[in-house]
Amino acid sequence: MECYIADTHFGHTQILEECRPRFKTIEEMNETIINNINKKMTRNDTLYILGDFAYRSKTPPIEFLKAIKPKKVLILGNHDEWFKKLTDEEKKKYCMLLAGRL
Repeated sequence: MECYIADTHFGHTQILEECRPRFKTIEEMNETIINNINKKMTRNDTLYILGDFAYRSKTPPIEFLKAIKPKKVLILGNHDEWFKKLTDEEKKKYCMLLAGRL
């Protein structure tokens, strides 16, 4: 199965005020998104992440990538500067970069 997701903004506390007021904390939002993905998808599936995966997160974004079960194809968005800090080994192990703006 292939699925697509965009603008998860893991760790972005301001997003709670701007457009996700149903979540009381950023941790609740992060966990809900990850749990929803993992309930629907297996390790054999592919999740296409269409930009803005994480932004200003206190938790290293690699931790969110690790928690998401399916294979991940990451298309970088303007808020994905964190990706540059990953080692080549981490990039290969946790996601496949398809394209990006960085």
